[in-house]
Amino acid sequence: MSGKSNWQKICADIQERSLNQTLLEVESAREFKTEIFHCLNRASNEKILSANQKEIRGLLKKGASSQINKKGYTEIMGGGKNFNRTQDIPHFKLHNGC
Repeated sequence: MSGKSNWQKICADIQERSLNQTLLEVESAREFKTEIFHCLNRASNEKILSANQKEIRGLLKKGASSQINKKGYTEIMGGGKNFNRTQDIPHFKLHNGC
């Protein structure tokens, strides 16, 4: 890894993905939630994420949009809002404790 630790590489990969413009083409919120689940499950299998499948399913929720009050708008959430980063609110955790 040319001098970078594993977590530095993970952070660099996440930053690169977030800065790249990626077209979002999904057929339904259900399919998109399934894709997110598979991504989180792979992260768990690769020991990046500490949650198991049951925890991922419990945190990953799909529901009516709280922002757009129209039929057909959906939100996909991954746990409750946790701006203060308290540990008592269920949330996704990395293997390093973050």
